[in-house]
Amino acid sequence: MEVKRVWIQKKIAIIIIAIIIIAIAVFLVVNPFNISVTSSSSSTSSESSMVFSNGVLNIDGKEFKIPGGFDQLDNESEVGVDAPSVAQGAKSTYGTFSNGTDEIVVKVFTGPSDFTELNVEGESKNVTYGSFNGLLHQDEGLFLFDCIVDGKLIEIVAPSEDIISSILS
Repeated sequence: MEVKRVWIQKKIAIIIIAIIIIAIAVFLVVNPFNISVTSSSSSTSSESSMVFSNGVLNIDGKEFKIPGGFDQLDNESEVGVDAPSVAQGAKSTYGTFSNGTDEIVVKVFTGPSDFTELNVEGESKNVTYGSFNGLLHQDEGLFLFDCIVDGKLIEIVAPSEDIISSILS
């Protein structure tokens, strides 16, 4: 009787783990912010890099100033991850930062070809921060800024428009 109960508990644990893994996989593939881009036929480099030093995040040669008090979450930052929800063959390199209360995510997408056009579903406004001209919109209490620079799609998610401005200024 005891052996049967242990066996049932193990089966239940395996099913729960499988459900969690499937849920994570679905979340990573789904594009929660409904961003679509158009790409051209010229090729871009498929190698990505990310370095965070002295408050400056450098992803693929693009620099972003991370506000003081935000620390990088290494377990939530990755280089060259497949991003099929953005474009076929696209790769994402992103850094995630937290100050204990709020989080910032800076992403740079590269593709087998240059990104040329940005389309964001829902309400958005054209804004310029420093040399970055793109679209800003709000979703579920977060601000999202998207732009295309040198054929790369840049996306910043932050709790306020001021933080996005400071990252890009």
